[in-house]
Amino acid sequence: MKHKLFGIMSAVVITLASIPAIPAYADTANVGDTLRVGNGNRNQHRGDCDGFSYEIWLDQTGGSGSMTLGKGATFKTEWSAAVPSGNFLARRGLSFPSNKKATDYEYIGMDYAATYQQTASNNGNSRLCVYGWFENKGAAGNPPLVEYYIIEDWVSWCPDASGTMVTIDGAQYKIFQMDHTGPDIHGGSSTFKQYFSVRQSKRSSGHITVSDHFKAWAAQGWGIGNLYEVALNAEGWQSSGVADVTKLDVYTTKKPGGDDIGDDPDPQPQPDDVSFTAPSGKGTGITDDFEGTGTNWQARGEDCKYGFTEAMAHGGKKSLYVTGRTGAWNGFEVPGGSELKAGGSYSFEGYAAYKSEYSTGFTLGLMYEDSSGTKHYDDITDATAKSGEWSKLADTFTVPSGASNISLYVQTTYTETPAAKDLIPFFLDDVKLTTDGSSIVTTGPDDPNPGPGTDNSGDYPYTPGGSNFRDVFGPFFRTGTCLTASDLGTLSDYIKQHYNSITLENEMKPNDLLDQNASKAAGSVKIKLSSAANVLKFCEQNGIGVRGHTFVWYSQTPTWFFRENFDNNGQYVSKEEMDKRLEAMISETFAAIKRDYPKLDLYAYDVCNELFLNDGGGLRHTYDVTNSPKSEWACVYGEGSNEFIIKAFKYARKYAPEGCKLYLNDYNEYMDNKREDICKMAKAILAEGPYIDGIGMQSHLKTGYPSGQLYEKAIKAFSDLGLDVQITELDITDEGDQTGWAKSYKEIYDVILRNADKISSVTLWGVGDDYSWRSYGHPLLWTGGHGSVPKAKSLYSEILAMTSNYTAPQKVTTTTTTTTTTTTTTTTTTTTTTTTTTTTTTTTTTSSDGPNPSGKKGDVNCDGVVDVKDAVLLARIVGGDTNVAADVTDIGMANANCDGVAGVKTGDLTLLLRVIARLTTF
Repeated sequence: MKHKLFGIMSAVVITLASIPAIPAYADTANVGDTLRVGNGNRNQHRGDCDGFSYEIWLDQTGGSGSMTLGKGATFKTEWSAAVPSGNFLARRGLSFPSNKKATDYEYIGMDYAATYQQTASNNGNSRLCVYGWFENKGAAGNPPLVEYYIIEDWVSWCPDASGTMVTIDGAQYKIFQMDHTGPDIHGGSSTFKQYFSVRQSKRSSGHITVSDHFKAWAAQGWGIGNLYEVALNAEGWQSSGVADVTKLDVYTTKKPGGDDIGDDPDPQPQPDDVSFTAPSGKGTGITDDFEGTGTNWQARGEDCKYGFTEAMAHGGKKSLYVTGRTGAWNGFEVPGGSELKAGGSYSFEGYAAYKSEYSTGFTLGLMYEDSSGTKHYDDITDATAKSGEWSKLADTFTVPSGASNISLYVQTTYTETPAAKDLIPFFLDDVKLTTDGSSIVTTGPDDPNPGPGTDNSGDYPYTPGGSNFRDVFGPFFRTGTCLTASDLGTLSDYIKQHYNSITLENEMKPNDLLDQNASKAAGSVKIKLSSAANVLKFCEQNGIGVRGHTFVWYSQTPTWFFRENFDNNGQYVSKEEMDKRLEAMISETFAAIKRDYPKLDLYAYDVCNELFLNDGGGLRHTYDVTNSPKSEWACVYGEGSNEFIIKAFKYARKYAPEGCKLYLNDYNEYMDNKREDICKMAKAILAEGPYIDGIGMQSHLKTGYPSGQLYEKAIKAFSDLGLDVQITELDITDEGDQTGWAKSYKEIYDVILRNADKISSVTLWGVGDDYSWRSYGHPLLWTGGHGSVPKAKSLYSEILAMTSNYTAPQKVTTTTTTTTTTTTTTTTTTTTTTTTTTTTTTTTTTSSDGPNPSGKKGDVNCDGVVDVKDAVLLARIVGGDTNVAADVTDIGMANANCDGVAGVKTGDLTLLLRVIARLTTF
């Protein structure tokens, strides 16, 4: 959780800065002992056990926690501190006598491995860090007291401030200091320094050379006192959670063989032995065979070096080479100059290659600024690659109107967290730019079995030309929010005004759907919709669509569902029995919805949710790993099995009502590994048949991450499989940076609107900040939400205004002509006469990649807009004008039935006029 006080100018700093190390108790404890704080117990235990120190501490604001001591320095801990200013810690390590300056210790190392997760709520935060103190006992010129942190991993926030980047153990850390007033190791309260090292790529295991951090701080001129403590600290701030430190060793002598450096250091430029010559000047433009001495192409990335080389060439003798890359986006770029103009269409062809033991791909992109000065990075095309072989990058593209500062770039496949394989040097050769689009073959997706594709049917309520949220975005896609049943009363009018899609936040998850007592009594799975009843009825009565969420999930699914006799403590059932339970849960749910809410627009359902490890890398395990709790589905079906996933989609397709599309939903879906996991699973389902319709992108984002480029890459990857995309849970935390937050929202909405033909629904996860599960980060476009009507932030209107820069997906009209031949034979006593009559019937069907105006209530003239013209026609119909048939089609007559009551009558006209006046909605 981000606390704005950090890195600014506050005299009172919370969370990390509030940890005391007051030696109030000196305990004697043994391996296996469990120490408790809170709930009537004291708030601190500290002492020594099995050669290492320990401390467990809880502040005085409430909560509880425990710590079980393991062998050596290992320990397990759990805590419940989800209260205002709640803070808990458990740590183990080495105590020092405070008689020797910290930098006088030649070497201090730590090896650790831990898993931890937050439970019950995702509010608050937890983290892993090295923690300790320097104490001045006669060391002249040093501060009297320093509290220090080496932060390795965190859930949602860690402190940040302006500082210096240093490399320690092959990884980048930002170091900075600040002043703090609070509890200290002397048993009182004082003002002292805090020193921080914050690892720039999180991890929960590895090696830390602690003494190198001391030296880095000293090199900045910071005072270093006598060493008091070095410990690994598991902390929870305003959260509940568990942690298991399975490996922990702190030592003051190097181990044989050198440092045990962790396996995930930050990426560094990859060394190479290719010789190259820097360009001597400019070339003639974008098109270049790199056989001369100058070129307009440049290195992209300030640490990169580039030039001409004969080490590899596609044609001729030379190519252009780049090395020293420290980010995946580093590579080549070329200014558009007079060759690339706003609104222009072009074709590009070029060749890229590399020589390395790693594997990678290449991306050609377009970089430009829009009229507001916002930079955009649009992928034009990607190419797979093999070491030592040239890969062709070729495609046509159009520069958006209003664009400026236009350029092209070539890089390896993008990732936000690059490893060594993402930073390899590479070559570029034989680049050609043309303006007529000729000779370029655009490569498409290689999946042989595409799914049903995007459905922007437009069969949802909104007022064309209206100013409300759903109206502005109506031509592009459905606009949704999430609700809990308790909030409906306060927000019902607001919801009807702004949304045409609702996702129940919890009430349709298995915990609420499954009925244990009824299942036990019947001996088979039984469900209940009581928790969701009032929201479902509200949506049915107001024509608001519902996204069902969810059937298969590792979380919020009761343990008894997987156990014999539906008993919490029973043994796991067999796969065959679980098949029956899975099918019953799905069939019973759809049947109950059809029975109780026959007119409900259940337009989408998340069949499976969060199947994969946190950052990707396969399905969830039968055991917990960091940030990825186990899946009881895996416990029944076996480690790595996707059997239950494919069956779930088959059952859902079998029982889902007509028009309800089926989705695989997940978070971190824009990360490379997770994106690949999702695509691979979708292909596996498609291989069985047309059981999946789309991918749900949760999109719980934060300021600055992911980039629009990375986000768009995921949309295109899913769409390229022939699948619809729905943005299902969008929010963006501000990270204390309002300017950056607004920029991130605009960048993401820019991507969404640009790809509206691939996206049928966008749901923001909450109606206001107070409502949000990430309320600490002010993640929505509105304030308020609980017990009050939300208020739009200034960014809200800016997001709405963005729609004017885009054209909604267009209608497609298909004309089918049917010819019928009729032969009539007439026989008289002398003559047989045969007459053949041919009748041609032409049927025009209007479909759409966006809204379908031909099937929209109130659109009597079928022009895609509900306005006064429709009211005039409807008045003629109601008034009995016999000539109106010439102006109104059969589809228009169907649209004229606005109130759903049989026949077109005065009630329809009254309702239509109220809708046009924005007094109500259909």
